[in-house]
Amino acid sequence: MNENKTSVRTLPPTPQPAGNYVPVREAHGVLYTAGHTSAVQGMLEHRGRVGQDLTVEEGRSAAATAVLNCLASLAAHAGGLDRIEEIVSMTGYVCAGSDFTDHPRVMDGASEVLVSYFGDRGRPVRAAVGVSSLPDGAPVEISLLATIRSAQKSSAGPGSIGVTEQPGPAPAKCQDPISAAAQPGGRSGSAPAAGP
Repeated sequence: MNENKTSVRTLPPTPQPAGNYVPVREAHGVLYTAGHTSAVQGMLEHRGRVGQDLTVEEGRSAAATAVLNCLASLAAHAGGLDRIEEIVSMTGYVCAGSDFTDHPRVMDGASEVLVSYFGDRGRPVRAAVGVSSLPDGAPVEISLLATIRSAQKSSAGPGSIGVTEQPGPAPAKCQDPISAAAQPGGRSGSAPAAGP
């Protein structure tokens, strides 16, 4: 997490899925979040279209809250944001009219939150897409793609994908059959027969 925490906002409660899906999916060390709006515990602070019903600043505030919801889901899945290596990609949907063109400014509200948490590791590639409507009248919806740090082998618990070496039986000692036969009492079925 970024060492400069003066502007870091507190994470909201972990959002609950609003439908038949999971909030985070992990595959091969990559975390994919579902789309998150700015609803906190089911309540939206702002509703409507940015540029018509809402100002750009209100849209930026909604974007900041939406990405905080994404981070809350990531933290719940990974066991804390310290497990997040970096934010790779962010896709943001901004509900706006057809003549609205300030989508990047709205999404900067989310980008600033990510940088406050992760520094340069929180500066992802990004898409800002204008749409005509979003669930429950939300002005912004955001999804993230992030990488997760590998767990230490020593702390791998049940169900972990880490493989630890198990001690096996000691290798059997091999002895040259001829040398064994030459020792007192030594016998070997493979020793050459003595000639006349």
